[in-house]
Amino acid sequence: MNIKRVSTLMIVLVIITTFAGCGYTTKVTLPSGIQTVYVPNFTNSIPQSKQYTYESGLEIDVTNGVIDRLLFEGVLKVVKEESADAVLLGEIIAYEQEVVRYTSSEGVSQYRLFIVTKLTLQRRGTKEIIWQENNFSGDTEYYIEGGNAVTERAAANQAIEDLAKKIVDRIVQNW
Repeated sequence: MNIKRVSTLMIVLVIITTFAGCGYTTKVTLPSGIQTVYVPNFTNSIPQSKQYTYESGLEIDVTNGVIDRLLFEGVLKVVKEESADAVLLGEIIAYEQEVVRYTSSEGVSQYRLFIVTKLTLQRRGTKEIIWQENNFSGDTEYYIEGGNAVTERAAANQAIEDLAKKIVDRIVQNW
């Protein structure tokens, strides 16, 4: 093969691979007829014996985080219950921290915080379950000392943001 043919072949291959893409799409995969959603307040189903690390008002913060994320994404309209095609029911079933990193003197310097929920998306009228997740979580890691230190409350807000994004992705993309 001469150099001109090899060069032409290489250019053609580059063009084909550039425009071919990988086939990845993020289309909405909701059942037909689902264009609006109602999100009632999440409930606190954390057992009393495990509420020693619980943040008060967490149910409201999670609910508001999910609604805010739905509004940001704009795929589904958030409406009152009587106007909704679907209802997202949520329960907070765990609020947990685990140690990620210790200091040299065996103190804790970094935690991972999890907010675990049980979710059900159902049609409003028939209560037909569209999908259900029994252990769906959002999380974050945070330092409690040093230049990157944040409060547990700030970390909880980050975990709520992560949870809300994952919930909305699950609703509209079925991941």
